[in-house]
Amino acid sequence: MSALVVQFVLSLLAGVIVGTFLYSRKTSRKVSAACSLLSAIVVLAVILWIATRPAPAIQPRIISPSNGANVGLRTLIEGEVSPIPADIYVLVHPLSTDRWWVQGVPLVQNDGRWNVLVYAGTETLGVQERYEILAVATNESRVIRLLRGNYPTPGQQLEAIPPYLAKSNVIVVRRSQ
Repeated sequence: MSALVVQFVLSLLAGVIVGTFLYSRKTSRKVSAACSLLSAIVVLAVILWIATRPAPAIQPRIISPSNGANVGLRTLIEGEVSPIPADIYVLVHPLSTDRWWVQGVPLVQNDGRWNVLVYAGTETLGVQERYEILAVATNESRVIRLLRGNYPTPGQQLEAIPPYLAKSNVIVVRRSQ
């Protein structure tokens, strides 16, 4: 379900709850309807405000491999993030395409360090190609991410990086084997 649909349904639900409550209290139908509409509008406004807030003040960073490194099919990406707790997503972009591939989600340690194995192509595709690697992060609750919609999941292909995710340094690597 898209984020817009979720936001709209939550707003309508709030309006129905308020209207039902007022109607059960023997309030006139006009007042109940007006309060239902008003509460739905207020809830929608709050949800839209939450969903359009800027990226959180969080700083992911890729430490290894270094920019320009030669890598294999599977490559260990190491990094750090502050402040913690945070969720990290590592994205791989073959420069021959216009898409970013979401890799596995690394576990962030107590000191903010993380690592994850990523794919640079497939066994038969991508040899001698260049790839951009980027880490994105958020420390927002899953509820807020649900309201925003379009948060990364492993295996997903992205045409654009959601603007509310904090971005790391980009490294460019070449797959040598």
